[in-house]
Amino acid sequence: MIRRAVENDKEKIIALWKMCFPNENVMYTNFYFNSVYSQDYCIVYELDDEIVGLVQRMPHKMLLHSRFITTSMIVGLCVHPNYRNTSIIREMLDMVMDLCEHSELVTLVQSYDYDLYNSYGFSVAYHRQFFDLTREHVRNLSVNGISYKGNTYDMLRLYATFMAHFDGYYVREEKDFKRLVNEVYALDGKIIYYYDQGDRLKGYATIIMDNDACYIDEIIYLDSITLIKLLSYALNLRPMIHLAVSNYESIAHLFNDASSHVDDFTMIRVNDINLYNRLYNDHIQDSRGVTRKCKKPMNMLEFM
Repeated sequence: MIRRAVENDKEKIIALWKMCFPNENVMYTNFYFNSVYSQDYCIVYELDDEIVGLVQRMPHKMLLHSRFITTSMIVGLCVHPNYRNTSIIREMLDMVMDLCEHSELVTLVQSYDYDLYNSYGFSVAYHRQFFDLTREHVRNLSVNGISYKGNTYDMLRLYATFMAHFDGYYVREEKDFKRLVNEVYALDGKIIYYYDQGDRLKGYATIIMDNDACYIDEIIYLDSITLIKLLSYALNLRPMIHLAVSNYESIAHLFNDASSHVDDFTMIRVNDINLYNRLYNDHIQDSRGVTRKCKKPMNMLEFM
């Protein structure tokens, strides 16, 4: 039976989650279910009083083609190993897409399973470029002004300035940055901030580390000097940086021929083509047409 989650499901949902994502950091799992998870946006599949499948949506406000709209991202799709060769995934997604069609103009999903989501009308709209950086690729600039102390309101203002160059992004509030800080800490990571001499925040970067490298999935900056300062500091922590940024940030020339590649990142689905065309005075035929309207490049930082 497919149904919406209720409060009493949470313990079983967490158990299934841990079974399906056994390598996830325990601190992050606790953070997720204490601070992110909402039963209001969770669909479960129940068999014999056990939850064997679940899928969630994360609601957001986004700016698309100069209009503020509501959207959500499909996350956490998982099925008990004993039922993965059944129709459960399709049945859950059918219900989720029906809910989306009645509540929002567009829906997002990470492009981990292209064929599955393409069959529901999703199309890749966001790409990211990835750099592998060492000290030979990044100038060793002074790290004066870099610290681990920052202000979420300053982060909000900086994000708004940076994202004004893009389209199709989440509109954040200060509470989103407070959650981001807690999320990074739950992953045993750090956030570094660069303030200039006038105490103006010019950049920040989230850093998750393993034994050999730093992983930077969000780095916001006002200029190339700030970007290099943040990366230079990160290389004091580990000898390698795996950096991910939008495909449209023209920064490769800063890194002395560092290796890089571009991957698909996020897919989008227009749930009502006719409504979309009326709202945007457009004439798209399917979700692939969303990017055609853009006067600015699409950028998505979030994974959920």
